[in-house]
Amino acid sequence: MPSSPLELLAVRTDQEAGELEVHLGGGDVRTVGRTPLGEGLLGATRAALEAWHRRPGAPARSIGWARTVESAPDARVVVAVALEDAGHITVAHGIGEGTNAFEAAARATVDALSR
Repeated sequence: MPSSPLELLAVRTDQEAGELEVHLGGGDVRTVGRTPLGEGLLGATRAALEAWHRRPGAPARSIGWARTVESAPDARVVVAVALEDAGHITVAHGIGEGTNAFEAAARATVDALSR
């Protein structure tokens, strides 16, 4: 596993291209994952995992599930995810908060990957 702490650098939507981008960083490594916009929470989680898998030495992970835990009136969203470790029965859970569901799902994925 990469030794630098993983962090969410950006979550961007490109309406023209119909894509969601998740940018991850850690140390000198910056990676980007993309997914179609219409895939919701799973799409944001998938984009974050794609960026993760592009990091040198990153172990394989797959999505177990992603769910909205809370949507606050002030537009804050809380999302929880479960990531599975390929080849093992291990599951890592993460929770993240953001100004929208995409950001919250990406933050929850980074939280789970950091465990």
